[in-house]
Amino acid sequence: MSTQEPGVSVRSLASSMALHHGIPLDDIVTLGNWSSSTTFHNHYRRQHMSMVDFSRALLGSPPSSFPLVGDELFAPPDDEDIFYDAQATLD
Repeated sequence: MSTQEPGVSVRSLASSMALHHGIPLDDIVTLGNWSSSTTFHNHYRRQHMSMVDFSRALLGSPPSSFPLVGDELFAPPDDEDIFYDAQATLD
């Protein structure tokens, strides 16, 4: 966890570290002056935020499972015309 990120909250970071080290959630909510434990969990708990895999959540599968241009899926059949990007012909 870094404090160099823009908009980092020291309160959020300290509360997350306290929770990670076994401090009871009720104590963290009280001492951190959080409006509720739900607010802390849903919006500020940094461990929860770092566990989100945005690539998998947005794409539905890991990027390594997507076929690359050289893969068989992209190989054109022999009887079809092959079209190239205009940039590829300017070399």
